[in-house]
Amino acid sequence: MRNSLIKLGFLILLITLGATLLLLPAPNTWIPTVISQNQQALQIQDIPTPLILKTNTTQYIIIAPPEWANNPHLVQFAEWKTQKGIPATIFNTTYIYENYPGNDNQSKLRNFLIDAYNQWNIRWVLLAGDVSIIPTRYFWTGLDNVPSDYYYAALNGTFDNNGNELYGEFGEIDWIPELYVGRLPASNITELEDMINKILTYEIEIANYIGDWMQMAVFAGGQLSQSGNIQGWRIKNYIRDYIFPKDLNMNFTTLFYDSIRSYTNLTLDNFRNAINNGCAIVNLCSHGSPTSVYRSESSGSYYDSTYASSSNNSYRLPLVFASACSTARLDYAGDCLGEAMLKNPDGGAISYIGATRTSYGGDNINDLSDSLLDALFFEILLHTDDGLFSQRAGYALYQSKQEYYQKVGLFRMAENSIYRQEFFEYILLGDPELPIWTNIPQNLSIILPEYTPTPGQIMQIRIQNSGGRPVSNALICIQGTEYYHTYLTDSQGRIKIPAPTTGKYNITVTKPNHLYNTTILEVGSTPDKPTIFNINAPTSISPGEQFTINISCSDPQGIISLEIVVTDYHKVIINSTPMLAPSHSFTIDSSYFNNHSIVFYACAIDSQGYQTISDAQRICVQSSELNPTVLMVGIIPFGNSQYLQIFLSFMPFLICLTVVIFEWPPKEEQPSDSTQKM
Repeated sequence: MRNSLIKLGFLILLITLGATLLLLPAPNTWIPTVISQNQQALQIQDIPTPLILKTNTTQYIIIAPPEWANNPHLVQFAEWKTQKGIPATIFNTTYIYENYPGNDNQSKLRNFLIDAYNQWNIRWVLLAGDVSIIPTRYFWTGLDNVPSDYYYAALNGTFDNNGNELYGEFGEIDWIPELYVGRLPASNITELEDMINKILTYEIEIANYIGDWMQMAVFAGGQLSQSGNIQGWRIKNYIRDYIFPKDLNMNFTTLFYDSIRSYTNLTLDNFRNAINNGCAIVNLCSHGSPTSVYRSESSGSYYDSTYASSSNNSYRLPLVFASACSTARLDYAGDCLGEAMLKNPDGGAISYIGATRTSYGGDNINDLSDSLLDALFFEILLHTDDGLFSQRAGYALYQSKQEYYQKVGLFRMAENSIYRQEFFEYILLGDPELPIWTNIPQNLSIILPEYTPTPGQIMQIRIQNSGGRPVSNALICIQGTEYYHTYLTDSQGRIKIPAPTTGKYNITVTKPNHLYNTTILEVGSTPDKPTIFNINAPTSISPGEQFTINISCSDPQGIISLEIVVTDYHKVIINSTPMLAPSHSFTIDSSYFNNHSIVFYACAIDSQGYQTISDAQRICVQSSELNPTVLMVGIIPFGNSQYLQIFLSFMPFLICLTVVIFEWPPKEEQPSDSTQKM
């Protein structure tokens, strides 16, 4: 009886201690609020559009040698990225090599990218130079040393845990890339300028070259094995029939060679004419070498570097995906086929994805060969519905690598070097963020408010296409002297945002398969100065995770009330409080929401009655269970976070102590005839 009372008393003490530390009150915090779904005070359609970027924090990094870093063409390229809403910064290799640690230049470059990712959450990387200027990393697959820029995309670990300088051995691989990497394989400044000129013309000035080529895909399939009846046309037909969206209305030129079925139209003249006539996509599956692609194991080539260098398709440029051996062999003595297509100033290709070593091909996705990677690439390229990533070759390549790893599986990756080689060897030559044309482009019209907005006032900007229909997922970048905000339009082609401070602002709007547009927004003045908000919150959280929002406000007139709105676009939670202090912090349990993202914003009223609404911000979270009738905001006082940390630090000790008291039998209760089992 006495032992039971001791146990019970200890348990009560433990529970009381935890509850006290968690619920201890602190000044200037909100109390928990429970709101029924039927009592929402705010309509969903009134929610401001969430920000993507609220400053011009670098999202796109360009790495170049110091003698190229200030080149006008490269600077213009970076300025365009920034203007359209992807802030870009040029860094030279000398600065990186002198300021970042590493065993060699490759590791210094990667450590720089790790630092940039941690600081700025960068997404895109462009390596401006061939491998003699910006080095690549060689990965040992068990079959070959494979050069790959994947080293700069996946940032966890070192790829050489045992320090034997054999990078990428099984057990050392980071399979999930954080960055999307492309390379402009220039060996001199003229080649770099030619490639940048092609990219800028392709994206900005394409109106002069609009034509049917934008809806043309060239599919080439060689004979991989006559004895095994492995034919490239099979995977090409599968991608055409099952991967390409029907609503693209794409036209196809199919060029195949199959000696068994007498398919013979895959010839040098036919393929060369298909390139010179202009097309949006080239997808081929055949035997290859650094400089050529072949009809079969024994017959001649149907395209090579010489013809690639002399093609005259002007700016009617394709994205090329080549399932063939070694056509992107960057360490080849001369220009490989991929390099020749990119370097051609009068045509060739705008982007090239190919293998740097031997590629092991099948003719259907069940082979888990390069055919699977090929199909995954086009599925992601053409089916991603996101204004930031849709139709971007860099995003599609690195996401398809991740999908390839997941479909092949860790066990197969471990037992078969071929799969690891396929994973590493496919690289992108070109701009990773460049949207690919796959349709005749439409115009973008920018419709500003009919009135002159004043600072802090909610205004609406609408985007329409050539037919007057709303354009969703268009990227809008608004720039002023000290203002840089980016947004994506909603399903009705609009953004609703608080107007910035008085002045003029440049607006740029872009979307794949649309011609970009710009205009000027003018914001008027008001006799009352708007409230200035400073809001800090995480950008992403795990399912069920609690997250903290820190808010501070300043207003010359003094703030009398502050309202915080949190929503998942299905339910809305409102927390209101008098402004008792210049800052507030509160914590919400994300498990009460049932969507992939949560949006929040603040609304302040000053002593003169003037209302200011902050920019809305998004927190990405995966789906979780939600009570269908009640929402609760659970508050953990920010001022007591140190108590919570102390409690959590001692939690393992308290749990162990509880187990000892409740489960460990006292000596007198042990069986007297206990025997060890052998």
